Amino acid sequence: LLTQAALASLGEKRRLLQHATNKLPGLREKVDVLSAKCAGLSFDFTDPHPGFDRSKQVKGLVAELISVADPGNYTALEVAAGNKLFQVVVDSEETGKALLSGGKLKRRVTLIPLNRIAGRVLDPAVIAKATQVAGGSGGKGKVATALSLIGYDHEVEAAMKYVFGSTFVCADMETARTVTFHPDIRATSVTKEGDVTDPAGTLTGGSFSKGGLASILARLADLQEAKSALAMMEAQVAGLEEELQAASGAEKTMARLERLRKEVTRGKEQLQRTNDKWEETLRQKQHALADLKRQEEIGSLEVSGLSQRCSQLEAQAKQAR
Repeated sequence: LLTQAALASLGEKRRLLQHATNKLPGLREKVDVLSAKCAGLSFDFTDPHPGFDRSKQVKGLVAELISVADPGNYTALEVAAGNKLFQVVVDSEETGKALLSGGKLKRRVTLIPLNRIAGRVLDPAVIAKATQVAGGSGGKGKVATALSLIGYDHEVEAAMKYVFGSTFVCADMETARTVTFHPDIRATSVTKEGDVTDPAGTLTGGSFSKGGLASILARLADLQEAKSALAMMEAQVAGLEEELQAASGAEKTMARLERLRKEVTRGKEQLQRTNDKWEETLRQKQHALADLKRQEEIGSLEVSGLSQRCSQLEAQAKQAR
C-alpha cells in the first residue's frame, strides 16, 4: 500500500511530469528550426531493395559522424576535410552500388565504403617531429593531428583516417609553415583560422565564409545538442508516465481497500445497532414474561383460595340439610 510519503512522492512526480511535458513543444520546435538550417546536409534515399537495413548499412555523412570537443577547432577541421565532409559513409562497396542504382538519390553524392577505403595517417615519428619543431614539449598546444581533435565510433575509423588522417592543425601560420615545410615532415597543415600550407609550396588563406562551410560543424553541434536535450526530456516523460501508471494501480487498489474498509465499518455499525435493538426487544420480552409469570402465580393463588372457599361452602350446605 502507498504510505503518506509515497503519496507525496507521487504528487511530486506528477508535478515533474507536467513540467517536462510543457517543455517538449519548445524543444521540438528548436530541433525543427535547427534541422531546417541543416537541411542541405541530409542524405535522403529510398531503400534499394527489400530487407535493406539502413541503420547498419548507411552510417551517415562524415560531418554527422564526428564530435569536436573544442569549438575553436571547427574551422580548421572543416577546411581539412573539405568536400569530404559531405561524403557518406557506408558499410561496404555492395551497399554503395545498391544505393547508386536503386536508392533514388536526390543529389550527387560520394560514398565511402568502409570495406574498401584506405586512409593514410601521419607516421608517429612525423607527429613527434612536428611537436618538437613547433616548440618542444610546449609544442603540444600549438600543433595536433586533425584526427586527434575529433571523436567518432570505432566502426567508422577507416573513413575518419581517410578524411582527417594526413593533416596537422596548427595554432597559427608561423607554426603551420614550420611544420609543413620541415624536410622530415612535409605534411599539409591548417591553422585554426582556416589558412592552409601545403608541402608543394602553396599557401591558402583569407576570409573564410562564416555563413557557409565554417558554420557546418557548429550548426550540427547545436542540432545534436538540441536532439539530445529532446531525447532526454522525452525519456524523462516516458519514465515518469510509466512510474505513474504503475503507481496508479496501487493507488486504485488503495482506494478500493479504503472503500471496503468503510463498508465493513458501516456494516459493523449496522450490525451493532441491530444487535442492540434485538437485545432491547429481548429484555422487553423477558420483562413481559416475568410479568406474566407473576400474574400466573397470583392467579394460581386466587384459584386456590376460591377452591378452598367452595369446599367450605359445600361443607356448610351439607350441614344445613
